[in-house]
Amino acid sequence: MTRQARMTVVIGFRDWGLDRLVVAVRAHVQSSMGHSCDVLVVDYGSRNADEVRSCVEAEGARVVRTEVDGPWSRSRALNVGVLAAQSEVLVTTDADILFSPQALETIAMHVEYAPQCLHVLQCKDLPEGWGPDRAAEFDWRAFEAESLYRPRWGMGGMAAFRREQFDRIRGYDARMHTYGAEDLDFAERMRRAGMPVNWIDDARARIYHIWHPSTREATNQSQEGTSAVFQNRAILLEDDTLLRNYAPDHRIEITSPAASIVIATRGRIALLKDSIASCVTQTVRDIEVLVVDDGSTEDVCSVVESFADPRLRYIRQPALGVGHARNAGAAHARSEHIVIHDDDDIMLPRRVELHLSALRRAAQGTTGGWVDFDNETGHMVPNSGAEFSYDALLFRPKTIVHGASMLPRSLLRAFPYDEELPAGVDYNLFLRLAKAGLQMRHTQHMHILRRLHGANLTSTQSDAQRDAARRTTRLILSEFSLAELTRRRAASRATPAIECMDLTDLELYVPHLPGHLLERTIVVTELSDEGAERLLRCDAQLSSGLTRESARLTNAGLQRELVFRAADSRQAALIAQQLGSMASGERATVSVTSRRRKQETAAGEHSEPEPHEAFQQLDPTLDREVALAAHAAEPISYVVEGRGFESAATARECIRWLRAETAAPGYVVSSAETGDSWCVGLATDSPIAARFALSHLRSRCEEAVCGSRVR
Repeated sequence: MTRQARMTVVIGFRDWGLDRLVVAVRAHVQSSMGHSCDVLVVDYGSRNADEVRSCVEAEGARVVRTEVDGPWSRSRALNVGVLAAQSEVLVTTDADILFSPQALETIAMHVEYAPQCLHVLQCKDLPEGWGPDRAAEFDWRAFEAESLYRPRWGMGGMAAFRREQFDRIRGYDARMHTYGAEDLDFAERMRRAGMPVNWIDDARARIYHIWHPSTREATNQSQEGTSAVFQNRAILLEDDTLLRNYAPDHRIEITSPAASIVIATRGRIALLKDSIASCVTQTVRDIEVLVVDDGSTEDVCSVVESFADPRLRYIRQPALGVGHARNAGAAHARSEHIVIHDDDDIMLPRRVELHLSALRRAAQGTTGGWVDFDNETGHMVPNSGAEFSYDALLFRPKTIVHGASMLPRSLLRAFPYDEELPAGVDYNLFLRLAKAGLQMRHTQHMHILRRLHGANLTSTQSDAQRDAARRTTRLILSEFSLAELTRRRAASRATPAIECMDLTDLELYVPHLPGHLLERTIVVTELSDEGAERLLRCDAQLSSGLTRESARLTNAGLQRELVFRAADSRQAALIAQQLGSMASGERATVSVTSRRRKQETAAGEHSEPEPHEAFQQLDPTLDREVALAAHAAEPISYVVEGRGFESAATARECIRWLRAETAAPGYVVSSAETGDSWCVGLATDSPIAARFALSHLRSRCEEAVCGSRVR
C-alpha cells in the first residue's frame, strides 16, 4: 500500500483471539473505502508469528512484527503501528471490534471536516454467544438489534485523528501495559492539548464488540495483572502532564523531536562550545539543536560539526540581527516546543525534561530559575524569578529570564521577535505575549547557568538595550491613567516570588561550570596492581588526547588508585566511559569529581587566602603548635589524622571522600593498627583542605587531630 492511502486502520494484537482478529480485519478490508484504506496489524510478540502473518495477509492487510519479552502493551503496539502507517489520517482500534461497511468512510469525512478534533464512536457490545463464528456472518441488522451501547466515556473502542495530533502529545503512554486506561488517558491529553473530542453520531457509522470472556477478569487472576491495572489507573488520575514517551526507557521515534533548542549566535565560538555541550547532554535525548549563525566571521559551522551529533542543525544567515535569527530558528524548528537558549549560557542536565514535564496545556509556556555566574571568578548568585504576569514584567526586575524559557512554536510564529529592534527583543516579546494572555508555568527548578562576562549583549549594547526597553514600555504605559499605573505598580510588588526546590545549595551547580573555573578528576579505584599498571600504560590510547603526565598511580594504603585530570566535562565523561570499558575485568569503580579552581570567601572574592590567613578559619580547638606554625615564614604542611574507625570499609570511604572533596596537594596515607581499628591520614599544603578533612574525620572516627610542620 502506498503513501496515497486516505486512511490507515491500526490494530494491536498478541496471542489472544486470532479468530476474532481475522473477522475484524475482513470487515475493514471489505468496507466501502476499499483500497483507499490501509489495514495494519501490529503483532506485538505473538508466539505464533508465522500463523498471525499468514492469516492477516490472506485477508489483504499488512503486519508489522515487534519482538518483545515484556507484558502486553496496547499503548506500545498502537504507537508502533501509527509510526509505521503510510497516511495522515489514523484510526486506532482493537482486534475484537467490527466496523460497519460505511463506518470508515464516514469517520474519514468527519476527520477531514474537523481536523482539529479527536473523533470517536460509541461502541455496542454483542451479547454472549455472538463470538467470531457468528460475527463472521456480518448480519449488520441483527448486530444493531441485539447489541447494547457502552457508557460514553474514553474512546468507546476506536479513535480517529491526524498524524500531527498524535505527534503533538507523543502518542499513547508507553508506561501503561497489561490492561486498561490507555485510551482514556490518550483522549484526555488530546482534550487538554486543545483538540476537543467529537462523538460521531451517524447511523452509517457503527462499531460492535465481538463477545468473549472478560479480559479484566482474566487480568485480575494474577498479582502482576492487578498491580498493572492500579498503576495504569494512577497514571490516568494523577499524572496531568501533556507529553509522554520522551524518557529514555519509553521514547518513540516520532517524526518531530520532543523539543527544539534554538541558539542564535554571532562571533562567540569559545562560549558557544560550552553552550552546545550542555544541550547534547540533556536527559531527554529526543531533541534537535538549531544553531542560527547571524553573520559570524568565525567558522561556526566547524564548531557545530565537531560534535558529530546528528541532532545538531546549522543555519547560516547574513548579519540581520538577533531578532531575525531567533525568528529563523522558530521557522526551521520541527518540534512544537521551542527551548530558548543563549550561546553563552549553560543548560543544567534536566532542563528540557523539566520543561516538558511541567506542560499542562499546549498554549502554555514553561520557565524556570537561573544562576548567574561570573566568568572570571565563578561567583554564583541564584535567581528563582517571580510569578509571570503583565504587571510584574512592567515593574518588577528579574521576573523571568528569556534564556530559561520554553514556548510553543505556533506562538513564536504568531508573535515573532521584533526584527527592527537592535536589542531587547526578548523583553519586547514577553510583554506582547503577556498582554495577549500568555500563562507561563514555572517548573520550580533551576534551568541554566547564565554567564556574566564583558561580551554579554547587556554589556556591549547597554544603550541599545535601555533604548529598546524604553520604546517598548513607553507605548504600553501611555495607555494607562495615573491611577491605573499606581494600581499596576502595587500589584507587581505583591507578585509572589517562586520557591525553587534547588535554590540555596549552589554546590549542586559547581560541576556544570565551564572548564576554566574547575579542576575535574577521574579516579579509578578497586584496581589490582596489574590492572592499574595496564590502565596507566593505556592512557595514550584514550581518544580524549590525554598525555602521559595527566595520569598518575597512587597508593592509597587500602587500595590502588589511578587518577586522571580532564580539561572539561565532556572530556571527563569520555575518559570515564573509556576507562570503565578498559577496566571491565576488574572490580573497578570510575568516578568523576569537580572542584573549583578558586575558593570563594565570605566577601564573594575568589582567591586562595595566604596560609596564615586561611589558618585562622580552622577549628579553634587545634593544637597551639599548629596555630603558631601558621604564622611562620617558612612553607608549612598540615597533617590531619583520624584514628579508631569501626571498620576497614568506613576508613576506605573516608579515603575516597578525601580524594574527591579536598583535592589537596600532598598524599593520603592509611595504616592498620589492631583488629578492626584503622587510622587514616592526610598531608597537605592547603589549610582549607586540612579544615575540611578534620571536620569530616571527626564525624566518622573516635579521634581526629591536626598538626603542622615547617617544610
